[in-house]
Amino acid sequence: ALTDQNPADMTLLASRGPKFLMPPDSGFVPLGEAPEPSPEELAAVVLDLYQDEAASSRGSMGECDPGVTFAGLGDPLLRLDVLLDAVRLVAEAQNGVPFRLVTTGLVPSDVGDKLVASGLVALGGADNRRETMIQTISVALPCHTEALFNELVQPRTTHGFSKVCGLISNLSEAGATVECTCVARPDIDIAATRKLALALGAASFRERSFHI
Repeated sequence: ALTDQNPADMTLLASRGPKFLMPPDSGFVPLGEAPEPSPEELAAVVLDLYQDEAASSRGSMGECDPGVTFAGLGDPLLRLDVLLDAVRLVAEAQNGVPFRLVTTGLVPSDVGDKLVASGLVALGGADNRRETMIQTISVALPCHTEALFNELVQPRTTHGFSKVCGLISNLSEAGATVECTCVARPDIDIAATRKLALALGAASFRERSFHI
């Protein structure tokens, strides 16, 4: 995890419901009082993982490689510079590492532009499997209306719903592969939320289970 900082009172983990637990083999542990990792520390973890794993297990074109996901209790895009520096360091040492990041989308409006301008995000549907890049950006879109969004997410910023929709739209328009996810709560109109996600340009939409 890059950070435990969150731009909303409802974290992505908590949004999965009161009985949701991370899989035991995930290795996930909140940072808590531990210092936030540096780009060098993050890159070292990734490179150690790839050195320990046989290249043959990932396939000749990386088709069997699950890649590396930036996620956690906090939002990784709140430490965008550290995230990009870590990806850059990995790219200098190892080809073909597919990165994925999971975000609330509740980030400053220039974050999407910085991601695209970094040169570290795969754009335009090109075959970048041999490159170390951010291949997918997963944005949480919990519902299709602003009122319900504010009730569920409790963002710590104004115009939170608009920011999420704007990030999805801007990244998609730039050619990034954006996935939208939605927790299948009983009070959510999944069909309407899927329709909104695809209208904003998302490449895919995925339901997440709700645990109560």
